[in-house]
Amino acid sequence: MLPDSGNLPAGWEVTQAAKVTEGTPDDCSTACEGAAFTATVRYEKEQPLAGAFFYVQAYDTAAHAERRFEDYRATIDTSVYSSMSLPAMGDRSAAYRKGIVNGEHAEAGVLVGTVVTWVTYRTDSGELSPSALVSLARMLSDRAQQAQNGTAPFARAEL
Repeated sequence: MLPDSGNLPAGWEVTQAAKVTEGTPDDCSTACEGAAFTATVRYEKEQPLAGAFFYVQAYDTAAHAERRFEDYRATIDTSVYSSMSLPAMGDRSAAYRKGIVNGEHAEAGVLVGTVVTWVTYRTDSGELSPSALVSLARMLSDRAQQAQNGTAPFARAEL
């Protein structure tokens, strides 16, 4: 379900290889009850410098996935992050952004059935494009839906 380099525009390269862990991760609170697997991968590009970290958790039930989605949202420090508008995706979605030294950082999460997805996107140009974050989040949430529909995930990001 994680994207590979063919699912992203030219110039994006893996900087942290895909990692898949079965069961509940050791570093997760009780909100991860029912986790079947957790998967992550990180990509970056040079011109302009940007990076994306993809995080996916699949659960045994939609109720467990929803609990994890809400738990993750509760960890967002609203004194540092501001809410961003995001087109409706999946069953529920949320997005946040913050300024960082010489750049910007944003996160978008989508609950899709029994899967929770989060994309962390950052730029070093100071001009984070909300449309890029939306495209990355939509790609990941579409891939989650495709997998749950029994189809090999094929969604791509267009930035």
